[in-house]
Amino acid sequence: MSFLQLPVERSPGFISECYHNIRLSIVQSEGDWFPWFYSHFDTLLYHFDGENFPIIQFEDHLNIYRSILRETPLDEQHHSVDRLIQCLHAGSYILVFLNWRYVEEFNRFGVQEDAVHETLIYGCDKENKCFLALAFETNGHRYGPFTISFAKLTEELTRLLNHAKNETRWLHHYGYPISSIVPDRQFLSAFALDTRKLFFSLNRRRIPVDSETSKTAPLSYGHHIFLGFANYFNTVNDISKHDHETWNIMIHKIMLCNKMTLNRVAYMEGTRTGSDPSLSRLILKLAESERALLLAIRSLSLKYQSKPEKGLLKEVSERFMKIYELEKKSLPLLLQFFLSNGKEK
Repeated sequence: MSFLQLPVERSPGFISECYHNIRLSIVQSEGDWFPWFYSHFDTLLYHFDGENFPIIQFEDHLNIYRSILRETPLDEQHHSVDRLIQCLHAGSYILVFLNWRYVEEFNRFGVQEDAVHETLIYGCDKENKCFLALAFETNGHRYGPFTISFAKLTEELTRLLNHAKNETRWLHHYGYPISSIVPDRQFLSAFALDTRKLFFSLNRRRIPVDSETSKTAPLSYGHHIFLGFANYFNTVNDISKHDHETWNIMIHKIMLCNKMTLNRVAYMEGTRTGSDPSLSRLILKLAESERALLLAIRSLSLKYQSKPEKGLLKEVSERFMKIYELEKKSLPLLLQFFLSNGKEK
């Protein structure tokens, strides 16, 4: 077979969480992935060291894929083009790290700094001697498909293996430098919405933090992160251009979590997993109010980044505080919703 293409989802929706986005491109191409998907990505973590811009990420990390994706590091004897093609024909995706500065298809081609990042190979074209792949920052897009020649992949993989080990060792648990990924379609198709997991995940949001200052709560869960952001924007005098990209990414992650709440509750109602329409309507109403505030925060953020004015930071702070109050109201409702609805695993 001269042309092979394994199924992928080109827009899985987690563009700000690179390791998730790559793997969800596989998961979301597999039958009924919704129960597994909506059993995760419900809680954010907040970290602020007192100096740099606050960082948030989803509590769910790579461990959530353990049961549905079998990831295996490939030793050097599997690095040849022929062996990689064999892996693809056996139904294995290939996760490989590439240095963007050396590959012309990447938006950062030719820059001075190294930018080592994941690429997902999902097919091959023997006639044109290239692999089909998905990656970030390629061909003018934030995430999308591109092709890389057999010769170029071999060249870049060799370059990567010669890369200073102390600079890339932290990537090994992410699949570096190259791994195969095989989805467990049977497990995924049999997965039922895990309301028990959702309940305990939300229940951890009760963990108390100091409400006076975000600096005394370096790691916070759930609604407490909005208090942290409210305090940060209320006290900071200026946010440098260097932090603007991080700022926008963090807003995107919060909006993504909010979207997951809206879609999860709607999914449960649509599949009759939810049994209390009045409760779900109230949760959705609060989530929609939160989304409106997030849109305002995004608009204010972009306005400040265009023309810095301290008053805009105060407005952002005020809206984060309103979201904090909404989230406090929403938490007991969500706990009740997942306690009384759905099938526990």
